[in-house]
Amino acid sequence: EFPIQCELYSAAFSPDGRWLAAGGGIPPNPRLMAWNLEEPDVPPRILEQSARVITLAFRPTFKSTFAAGDVNGHVQFWDLTKGVGLEADGQEITHKKQVRVVSFSEDGRQVLVGGEDGIAQLWDVDGRFPVGHRLMHHGEVRGGAIVQKEQRIVTVDFADGIRIWDLRPSVPAPQVFSHPGPVWDATFNAMGDRILTCCPADGEAPGSGWVWNLKDGSAIPLKHEGDVMVARFRPNSSDEAVTCGNDGVVYFWNARTGRRLGPSMSHDQRLIYSGAFDPTGNFFAFAGQGGTIRVSTSNPSTGLFEESRKLNQPFYYSFIWHLRFGPRSGQLFSDGGSAVRVWDLEQGK
Repeated sequence: EFPIQCELYSAAFSPDGRWLAAGGGIPPNPRLMAWNLEEPDVPPRILEQSARVITLAFRPTFKSTFAAGDVNGHVQFWDLTKGVGLEADGQEITHKKQVRVVSFSEDGRQVLVGGEDGIAQLWDVDGRFPVGHRLMHHGEVRGGAIVQKEQRIVTVDFADGIRIWDLRPSVPAPQVFSHPGPVWDATFNAMGDRILTCCPADGEAPGSGWVWNLKDGSAIPLKHEGDVMVARFRPNSSDEAVTCGNDGVVYFWNARTGRRLGPSMSHDQRLIYSGAFDPTGNFFAFAGQGGTIRVSTSNPSTGLFEESRKLNQPFYYSFIWHLRFGPRSGQLFSDGGSAVRVWDLEQGK
């Protein structure tokens, strides 16, 4: 357990699972910290960040380099081996409002940055120069990913849906999939031909997950009774997904048919705010209101998920905001109260 004594907004494991970086803070005191998980007794590195970090991501293929986007619209790159910010001869990456998206390409050479000013931009990381045109949106850019093999970018426009950008034309025009409500979450399947999103209930319309076919624009609803806070494709599977709602219910789905897989799971009618698969896709953990993390495991015989254990945090953990699996087997991060925890699922502690 690592004390933080501040509100946390974002956290990520390094690609090798050695480092855990987390950013947040309460104005006017921003906090950006990193722990070496191989030396748990050593205090965290405190990085001198000028503003509260909203989002951060490690650079793939680089074990200790990450980028942090802050509330003032700036992006800073950090090297944890030296504990210093990385400067470049190119341009400074800035937005007029806070940065909500920092997403690297698979090879780590490019990074997509999006903000509340409705602008997304692809950047060359080493040269620190923009690649292509600015990608304009009607509302805040709340999510994004680079599909490197197909030279496409997918962005989430909080105002009106999903936008698919083909990077090959000189002036990219987006393909827009209009969403029935604000988009709260979005993720790709393993094949890159479908996107899973989720949205709140709107009037008489229930909250739903939506599976979007990028080839023909068709969508399959995955309905809940309440707002859907979490939507994830199962790793190493193009056909399976999970959705979690503030009605405290978790559903597993066949994402190509819209049919449920097995029985639902419950968080005792408490709001579920965070959920995550491990890299193998064999474990799924979810949490939210209350101090309990529920972990389910895929049954090898049936292929269905079954609750396998509960991880109980101290009583003062009234809410768990973030869950992240690390690249190492059984490595799970959670936060709540005034501390973050790294769990070993194999030992249950």
